[in-house]
Amino acid sequence: MPLDEYPKRCVEQLANWHQELESYKRGERIEVKPSREYASTIMNAIWTGEPSVVYGNVRNDNLIENLPQGCCVEVACLVDANGIQPTKGARCRRIWRR
Repeated sequence: MPLDEYPKRCVEQLANWHQELESYKRGERIEVKPSREYASTIMNAIWTGEPSVVYGNVRNDNLIENLPQGCCVEVACLVDANGIQPTKGARCRRIWRR
């Protein structure tokens, strides 16, 4: 991102927030769009037991055999009433060296 882009985005975001506030004050309906965050998906799956799959950064405890144990890996995780269960069995195409 160019150095001068971030302040510009902040100004635009602040203007959008002011517009939303004015709409709220007038009693207009405000559309809330789903985000790409996993928190609500995870909470729903744990609370209701309805299974879901998210991709999470977790400790490599024999999940990816050709990466160092204990490092952080991103894998598919099943989420349900039992909590978050990382999937196992993936392999990297090459062996990484420290």
